[in-house]
Amino acid sequence: MQLADRGAASFVVQSMKQFLRCSDIQQQGCLLLSKLCIPKELAQQCCLLVMKSMEAFPDTAQLQKSACQAIEVLWRPGAQQQFLLTLGVVDAIKVLMERHTEHALQMVALNTLHTLLTRTVQQQRVEWNDAQELAAMRSLLGAVERNNEFQNDQNLESNHHHLQSRAWHAILVALNRGNGTSHFFACGGAATICKTLPAFIGQRSQIPSGLFRDKEKRLRLQTAAMAVFRVVCTDRHEWRHVRRGDADLILEAMSIDLPSSGLIKNCCGALGGLAVQPQWHEWLNGAGAATQALHALQALRVREFYEDDSETAAACAAG
Repeated sequence: MQLADRGAASFVVQSMKQFLRCSDIQQQGCLLLSKLCIPKELAQQCCLLVMKSMEAFPDTAQLQKSACQAIEVLWRPGAQQQFLLTLGVVDAIKVLMERHTEHALQMVALNTLHTLLTRTVQQQRVEWNDAQELAAMRSLLGAVERNNEFQNDQNLESNHHHLQSRAWHAILVALNRGNGTSHFFACGGAATICKTLPAFIGQRSQIPSGLFRDKEKRLRLQTAAMAVFRVVCTDRHEWRHVRRGDADLILEAMSIDLPSSGLIKNCCGALGGLAVQPQWHEWLNGAGAATQALHALQALRVREFYEDDSETAAACAAG
C-alpha cells in the first residue's frame, strides 16, 4: 500500500460522503476507487458508498459502469465480500442490466457478475443465499434473452456474439455452484438455451466467407452454450427437462463445418449424459447419435493430426 493510494482513497471517501446527491462526484469517486489500492480500514466505507451511489442514480449509465468496476476491486478476500452481498450487490447489478441494455454496460456488468461468482476466498467462506443465486442467474439469462434479438443485425452481430459468449461462460460457472442447475431451470434456462442454440446454429453458414473472425466468435458462443447444455444433460436430477427437440440440437451442432474440439467434446458429453437414461435409448438409436458422434470425433482427430503435422513441418523449416 503506497501512501499516495491511502491518501487518495481517504480523499475520495470524504468527497463521496460530502456530495451524496451529486452524480458527477459519485461517478468520479467510483471510477477512482476502481483504480486505487484501497486500505482495509476504508474498504467497508467504500463498499457502502459505491452501493449507495448505484441506488441513488440507477439511470446514470456511466456511474453504474464505474460502480461495477469499483465492485470488482472491492470484491477481494476479506469481510467486505459478505458485506457487499448483504448490501445487495447482486440485486443492484440485476437492476443495472435490466435498465441499461447497451452492449458496453451489459459487458461490464457481466464481467462483474463473473468476478463475484468465480473469485473464491481462501480463509473465509462467502455464503450466497438462494435469493442472491437466483438473482444472478436471472441476470445472466436475461442478458442472453435480450441479445437474442440482435442475431440478425449485421451491424451489432459480432459484439453481441461476444457478449452472449461471456454470458454463457458465466452461466456455466453459476451452474456448478450448489443448486445452480435448479436455479437455472427455475429461471427458465431450458427455454433460453433452446432459443439461443438454434439461432446461431442455423445462421452460421450464412455468414460471408470473408468474415472468418465472426465465424470464430460464433463458434466460441456455440461452444460455451453447448457446455451449459452438457451440464443440463448430465445432471442426474435435471436431465428430465431436456426435450427431444433440444437433443436434436446436439446433432445439429456436430454437423457444422469445422467444429471446435471443445464443441465436439461438449456434444459427446451431452449425448453420454442422455445415454445413461433408458428413456433416451430409442431416440439415440433412431437418430444414429453414436454413429454421428464417432464420425465427428474421427474427423476432429484427422484435422488435429494435419494441423499438428503442418506446425511440425513449419517448425522444421524455420529450424
